[in-house]
Amino acid sequence: MRAVDVGVGAPATALKPMADAAKGTNLMVGGENCHWEKEGAFTGEISTGMLVEAGCSFVIIGHSERRQYFGETNETCNKKVKAALAANSIKHALYDKVTPNPTADQVDEAVAMGGQVGAKAVIALGGGSPIDAGKASAALLAYPGKTARQLCNFEFAPEKAAPIVAINLTHGTGTEVNRFAVVTVPETEYKPALAYECMYPLY
Repeated sequence: MRAVDVGVGAPATALKPMADAAKGTNLMVGGENCHWEKEGAFTGEISTGMLVEAGCSFVIIGHSERRQYFGETNETCNKKVKAALAANSIKHALYDKVTPNPTADQVDEAVAMGGQVGAKAVIALGGGSPIDAGKASAALLAYPGKTARQLCNFEFAPEKAAPIVAINLTHGTGTEVNRFAVVTVPETEYKPALAYECMYPLY
């Protein structure tokens, strides 16, 4: 059985005492929300820096209740995600050109973007195609110099990959919980099913 990470999202007033109490355990404590600005006149809000200072190791962003009752949008969630990453000195790159039936070229482009920021993990968000592309990209990030075509033509068998976080927005292929990925080589219309233990998403 895989190890399980356990976290508790707590109200702002409880964060510091809970984080102190959780020290030395495997329990993570996180904020239920954050603001994207570092500081300013935003009464009632909490910044990512304040969360870090309180001892938080994560923050919940885009909760359905925030969207329903407080009008939170994709745009504000995007600002909050960027703020949370910056607060933890995490560089990131966004590849948003994946199409249905992702291609080897798209995977190579994503890997190149990841390499430019020194990516150590892959977050794949969407349906089967983005997650398949993300899983293939994660494998290639662990093998600099290798290409998606080499992967698709089984010229090497990856035994390691960058950690994968799969966030599925649709249900269909089950790729968010398995070791398979499908990537197309356009010039040959070859669409192999890649299957490697290292491509299981960690989350």
